[in-house]
Amino acid sequence: MNKTINICCLYGRIISDIEFNFFYNSKWHNSQVEFYIEIDFKNSTRELSNQKLYIKGYDDIADILYKYYHKDDYIQITGIVTSEGVEVNDIIRG
Repeated sequence: MNKTINICCLYGRIISDIEFNFFYNSKWHNSQVEFYIEIDFKNSTRELSNQKLYIKGYDDIADILYKYYHKDDYIQITGIVTSEGVEVNDIIRG
C-alpha cells in the first residue's frame, strides 16, 4: 500500500497547552510537541459538530509549533493519520 495516500488537511483551534519534550539519545527524533485541536464540521444531518483531535509534531515542526502557536490560536496543518491521532508534516500559513 502506498503511504502517500494517508494525507489529511485540518483547520482548527488549539484547545490545550502545547507540551514540548526533548528526546535524548534517540535515533529518530530530537523533539516532540503534543496538543489537541478542535475542528468544526457538518455531520450527515447537516448539524454543526465539534471533533477533538490529538496532534503531534517532531523536530523542526515541533520547534515552530511551540514557538509561534498557543492555546486558542487557529492553525491549519497537513499531516498523516496515525493510530493515536495526526502527525503534522507541514503548517500552512495564510
